[in-house]
Amino acid sequence: DAIMALFPSTPKAAIRAGIDMFHRLYKFVDHDEQNLKMGVGLHWGEVILGTLGSEDRWESTVIGDTVNLAARLEGMTKIYSCPLIISDSLVDALETQEDFDIRPLDLVRVKGRKAPVTIYEVVDAHPLLEQEARKANRIETNKGFALYREGHFSEAKSMFITARKISPSDPISDLFITRCDELLNNQLNE
Repeated sequence: DAIMALFPSTPKAAIRAGIDMFHRLYKFVDHDEQNLKMGVGLHWGEVILGTLGSEDRWESTVIGDTVNLAARLEGMTKIYSCPLIISDSLVDALETQEDFDIRPLDLVRVKGRKAPVTIYEVVDAHPLLEQEARKANRIETNKGFALYREGHFSEAKSMFITARKISPSDPISDLFITRCDELLNNQLNE
């Protein structure tokens, strides 16, 4: 909402900038009692850069599908309780994924796009304790995601319940347990 940045060099620079922003925010919040939060969405693709307006008012901006999707991802940070969400396009553009701790989140349909987008959480953007919580339940969460995508909602729910027991502070488990329950109820009502 407040900041838009372009990273023409590498996707790694965009992710690193996002992580650094969060870690600076955490240092600030540690010294101030205010509960500040922010969300960052990153997508990789082409944009149209230019100056728009009239003689009375000019504005330089970027437009296009890449900008729209990045904005949608930023909005999803609230839904998934993840500070930094990135698109599959950005993950695919990385030379190596080993530089960051990236966890798959979901396959989503985004307003204005026909094809679904796989979204990922950058675990490194969390405070250290939250990073550890997300790493502790990684196997169960990844199995849960795979089962969920395959339509095995009962088994997926079991995996997410186990993941929640391992890391109660990770809100993704609760989100997907609720989704699995809704889908299982829909199957019963059909």
